[in-house]
Amino acid sequence: MMHWGWMVGAALLLGLVFAACRRDAAHGPEGPRDGALAPELVQRVLQGTVSGVEADGVFVCRDDEGWQRFWSEHTRLQLPTPAAPEVDFGESCVIAVFCGDRPSGGYAVEIDTIERVGEGLRVYARETRPEEGSAQVTMMTMPFELVAVPRFAGPVELEWID
Repeated sequence: MMHWGWMVGAALLLGLVFAACRRDAAHGPEGPRDGALAPELVQRVLQGTVSGVEADGVFVCRDDEGWQRFWSEHTRLQLPTPAAPEVDFGESCVIAVFCGDRPSGGYAVEIDTIERVGEGLRVYARETRPEEGSAQVTMMTMPFELVAVPRFAGPVELEWID
């Protein structure tokens, strides 16, 4: 009888190597992108799949007034409406990434890297999708991630990565 232990071990090792290579591909073969913000400077504010923002793209909130308008739109489908997270806009801005309407659960958005580009920032994000044939809740979802970063004045660009 053949011993399958080594095959299982080899498959696990290959899976780990594939996952590591996939993660490094977002940063490029040389490692992190030039000008990338240090991970400790990017603080997750919120991530989820229920939002009143149906458009895809990247949005920036730079002050309390803009944050309250954004939060009102973002939470318009939620009852009761949750309180907006506290953000110190004297020190920070909030960057929000959305991938738009999706037909089911199993979708998510993750901000991978944020790098400085002149006076602005470039956000690298990825969308994960459910495996084909997997069981998912059948309802419209609007995946998003919100992060706080140190204040900046320039524009924000979004680049989707695989």
